[in-house]
Amino acid sequence: MRRGTIVIVLFILIVAGVIGAVFFLRNQPPIEITLAVDPLAADWMEEAVQDFNASEITINNTQRIHLSYTVVPDFDVWEETTWTAEDHPDGWLASSSIATTYANLPLQIIAPSTARTLLIWGAYTSRANILTDDGTIPLDWAQVINAAETENWGLLGGEENWQFVKLAFSLPDRTTAGLGVLFSGAAAVAENVNISGATRGADFENQIGAVVNRVPNFNTIGADAAAFMARGTSQAEIALAPENQWLNNLQGIVRNEPIIFSYPEYAFVFDFPLSAYEDTTDPQNADSIAAIQAFGAWLLRPEQQAALGNYG
Repeated sequence: MRRGTIVIVLFILIVAGVIGAVFFLRNQPPIEITLAVDPLAADWMEEAVQDFNASEITINNTQRIHLSYTVVPDFDVWEETTWTAEDHPDGWLASSSIATTYANLPLQIIAPSTARTLLIWGAYTSRANILTDDGTIPLDWAQVINAAETENWGLLGGEENWQFVKLAFSLPDRTTAGLGVLFSGAAAVAENVNISGATRGADFENQIGAVVNRVPNFNTIGADAAAFMARGTSQAEIALAPENQWLNNLQGIVRNEPIIFSYPEYAFVFDFPLSAYEDTTDPQNADSIAAIQAFGAWLLRPEQQAALGNYG
């Protein structure tokens, strides 16, 4: 056989091998991975999971990964009413590392932080100008506590027809965002990031109690204080909520009135840790963990991190 013929034959064999390998991979059933996601990450995960599945990433160089997710609030996981040893998702994207630390579950942390968003104050400009002396001081807990204790806008120097101060926060006993508000408030009252015991002090009870009393109805607000702010000043005028919630509701809010934002001195960070459920009784658990590790590495790619700004 001539040299040119040999080269052509080898080329055909190589191409056939590559095509055969691709065909084999595509016809292998994928490993199915389920992921629990806190509502704060739901919009982000909807697109991320779709894009990840389209990328056809494999484990062991042979088996494609197919992700699906369900929205599960962190608090539902803490209460241990959602998962059992026999029935649980393969992985969990919580809103905060506080959630994975608090949860009494056999978890392997795959990525301590896949994204970051912070709590931030938002206030309609007319109200913020009263509390901040037209922007000469930042809006933070001291100004909000003073407004809550005074109760009435007329007494604060605002218009009488604004009536009572109306604040909005997510449910502190049902959402991580609401819990973060309490942590930030406790640190502000204690003037210390170490809040051990701070929530049992009289200062905390009196000052944060006044703030809570200015929230019209926690159940009506639910998990998204920024969405509640979008209803207008008759419902809420000031809120402390995650950045991504403000971004998602910004158009509806500014239709009512311009708004100003201000980061609290004592920040609460949502760092979205990714973890895998460790199940020693499941022979497929090692593959499940490997698949979630692949997803975690994909989320941390520069192009994926650059896209996070679209979600706040």
